[in-house]
Amino acid sequence: MQILRPFALSAAIGAGHTTSIAGLSAAAALLLVSLCPAILVRASVDDFARGEITAKVVCAVDATQSYALFLPSSYTPSRKWPIVYAFDPGARGDAPLQRFKNAAEKFGYIVVGSYNSKNGPGIPLSHIVQTLWADTHARFPIDEKRTYVAGFSGGARVAYSVAYAFKSQITGVIACGAGFPGSAPPSRSVDLVVFSTVGAYDFNYPELKSVARTLDSLGVPNRLEEFDGDHDWAPADVCVDALEWMEIEAMRAGKRPKDEAMIDAAFARKREKARAFEAANAAYDFYCAADALAADFKGLRDVGEFEKRANELKDSKEVREALKQEKRQIEKQALLVKELNSIRARYRDAEDRGPATVDMKRVVAELKKKSDAKDSPDEQKPARRAFQSFFVQMYESAVELLYERHYDDALANLQIADLMRPNQPGVLFQLACAYSAAGDKKNALEKLRKAVETGSVRLSTIENAKSLDSLRADPEYKKVIEGMKKTG
Repeated sequence: MQILRPFALSAAIGAGHTTSIAGLSAAAALLLVSLCPAILVRASVDDFARGEITAKVVCAVDATQSYALFLPSSYTPSRKWPIVYAFDPGARGDAPLQRFKNAAEKFGYIVVGSYNSKNGPGIPLSHIVQTLWADTHARFPIDEKRTYVAGFSGGARVAYSVAYAFKSQITGVIACGAGFPGSAPPSRSVDLVVFSTVGAYDFNYPELKSVARTLDSLGVPNRLEEFDGDHDWAPADVCVDALEWMEIEAMRAGKRPKDEAMIDAAFARKREKARAFEAANAAYDFYCAADALAADFKGLRDVGEFEKRANELKDSKEVREALKQEKRQIEKQALLVKELNSIRARYRDAEDRGPATVDMKRVVAELKKKSDAKDSPDEQKPARRAFQSFFVQMYESAVELLYERHYDDALANLQIADLMRPNQPGVLFQLACAYSAAGDKKNALEKLRKAVETGSVRLSTIENAKSLDSLRADPEYKKVIEGMKKTG
């Protein structure tokens, strides 16, 4: 049995989506629209709050499908509205709405977040997206020229897949923390604009930088916004930037009327930000801001000053050194992940597993220490990114291995994930599943109890996990379930 399988985050984090996206089509979604009881559904729109998040909307044609909803305060069914379909890797439908609600309120957008789309094998993405599309189109008047998709991590790959499947019906993608799926690389064959976001410590930072360069080379309008954070949805202020950028691109393309006041305000804010970097002698930051401003507002405002300054700085010593530092950090991250994978590969040999575990603990401890070295970005950023990357690799691949019934491999990866981040609810729950499937009831019940104690594992998740079937008749399992039912 293979102990360690080759792993690429871009493939594994969306493995289930890659196989299930094939049947997705706009035609099928439009057929579903015709099946929705549109008159009855439209009549219920007044039941939804304006200016705040509606926690859950159940789809009319499939009660197992649902989504979180945000309607701006100004919403009225008498005109069409732009919309963002958001996909979270953990099916947290309300998570993206918490980040986008201020932007959606400011610019007048509907935002919906799927409670069904998530990472992992066996996810019926085609049905999920088609049902979501049909339900929202039956309920709300949607601007066909301004329909967007957004996603975080594996959800970003879903967003790109949906954009490619629906082609001309999707205007743009807001991709947070991940790029294109392997099955749909960047291309000019689909008319899209792209706003990407990435945390400075995100393990997918190298990928997002590479995607931006590729899109630039293809002539695809795009913007990459970096924020101070890890692998996560974009912060609320960056979501404002994202929708503002989409609005300006829509004006440029004639997909909405020009709003000169909005352009003026956005241009003034970006200009002020660039000049603040210049005043602080932050050459690289000023170069990036000037270059972005010139690209974003060319043809809309006079950007000659910023084009000139960006060209002057492009080959400056300060900018070249900043780019070299970024390259060093990316290369160091790759070497650290390679070292971790090399140690993990030694688990194949039963005799070497003990020493390999000792080495794994040592390297993980070193990475944790370097991750806190705030005064040394050349050490901190690669270490923090590599740590996160390998943790996600171990966890995501274990879920896939469990699905494929490779229990020993799954257990080994989950034990490493637990070593790296002890008592994580998701890891504990998957460990319980792996131990149960492998016939180790004692350890399975112990991990299940710990997972439940975190308060982050739902009763329905436990009851629907087939890999826990071997525990159902055990008195300790029943005790855990009864305890959850009592506490609600």
